[in-house]
Amino acid sequence: MLVAARYLGIRAKIIGISPMRKIGKSWRCSNVREEIARIAKKLIDKLGIDLSVSVSDVINTTDYVGEGYGKVTKECLDAIKLVARKEGIILDPVYTGKAMAGLIDKIKNKQINEGANIVFMHTGGFPLIFAYSDDLGGTVDVM
Repeated sequence: MLVAARYLGIRAKIIGISPMRKIGKSWRCSNVREEIARIAKKLIDKLGIDLSVSVSDVINTTDYVGEGYGKVTKECLDAIKLVARKEGIILDPVYTGKAMAGLIDKIKNKQINEGANIVFMHTGGFPLIFAYSDDLGGTVDVM
């Protein structure tokens, strides 16, 4: 998204909310922002476009991970319930639920301005509803 926005001249602030603190292949783990910048640079090279992205361009927070990847948080469950009730949208407890919890928190704490236009990228994760049915408990009943 960062590469596309830059290339198209879109001046939107792209904020990533990560479900994990570190990512990487096998034993090689790295900082999430560094990995995103590395992937963006590979894409730029592959597309052969005149653009640059550095780690400082990447806005990504791990503040909503909780105890770790795949560990459900209360805030995540609250976000899942709220969005299901108000919008009829099903979020999963690993990715989109934590991202929505982060978005709600940023709005409540005025880190996102009132009246701002927001695009939330729902990246899927529906099968995780079933894998995490014990953690979700009665949450699914509201859907």
